[in-house]
Amino acid sequence: MTHETDHQSIEDLVVSNTIQFDTLYRLLIEKGYITEAEFHEKLKEVQTYYQGKASDLH
Repeated sequence: MTHETDHQSIEDLVVSNTIQFDTLYRLLIEKGYITEAEFHEKLKEVQTYYQGKASDLH
């Protein structure tokens, strides 16, 4: 694979994952399993967790 092909494959994967994530997010809210506020609260919690893990690597 060339660098350009690798880049395109990664970009395709990111787009695919984003679409899947957005679909699940919308379904969970539309079906009433969670609220948008609950989602955003948990998202911030998980982001903080992963940011801590990333800083542990440095």
